[in-house]
Amino acid sequence: MAALEPPRTGGFMARSGPVETVLRILQCCHSTRDLLALVSTCRHICNVWRGNVAAVLWPVWLREIPHFEDALHAARMTELVVQAERRGELPPTRITPDLLQRQQPTLSELRAAFGLYRLSRTIAACLYSQDLTYPDDRPGGDFGRGPPPEDPARMPEWTARVSHAVFRLLIVGAALAGAYKEPLFKALEHPDPEIRALPQRVPQVAAQNTWEHKLGHKEMAFLLQFAVCDLDATLEAQDAAFGSIADWLLESILSDTESRQAMADRFEQRYGRSTFYI
Repeated sequence: MAALEPPRTGGFMARSGPVETVLRILQCCHSTRDLLALVSTCRHICNVWRGNVAAVLWPVWLREIPHFEDALHAARMTELVVQAERRGELPPTRITPDLLQRQQPTLSELRAAFGLYRLSRTIAACLYSQDLTYPDDRPGGDFGRGPPPEDPARMPEWTARVSHAVFRLLIVGAALAGAYKEPLFKALEHPDPEIRALPQRVPQVAAQNTWEHKLGHKEMAFLLQFAVCDLDATLEAQDAAFGSIADWLLESILSDTESRQAMADRFEQRYGRSTFYI
């Protein structure tokens, strides 16, 4: 019996494979390395890739890069703040990631999100390599000369969680940028010239940090109208300033059931870092 010949599909994919089919195959790659290897196989697939870079990278990076969706949220929210500042406008005062949901990110947004991912990895590497003292729950040494911050098997998880923390920090910072800048924008509209001068005075006070450059009673009274400047602000005022992003952050933490369960398991079974609490 003659041996069966393999199906001749190479010509179909290389010359005339439907764009939708090729695109779907590219989106199913498990890593960027696999994606680029496939793209390099023929001109037709490469052309489909070039015409749909963002549509292909988004699902691949969601699978490959931990918490990449939060990196995209951070990039989008930061861009809103940057564009507002460039126009000399007040950034949005009540904004959360769910208000910026879009089906498909643009290539520029993906580049920005990937840049934040690289930043987060750099921060994790610095935390690991610098001579920083361990918390009391981890005995011995520092990052530079002592044991790693987690068991070796859990270091990839530790790095991913550092990245996640960086993304959340950037999201919260962008979300609160408008609330913290609002007093200075409102000061510019005030009839009192002393209050209108606050936007110039505040940086001077912050830079000098001396008694001679303290704000006056009138200036402080104006600033204390805003919850971001008043440590004794009412709960209603605090909720108006911080409530939206605080609710999002709490929901984000509570919805991470896998990590919370893993932590509970470590304490229950007494292994890993949790053994130092016993």
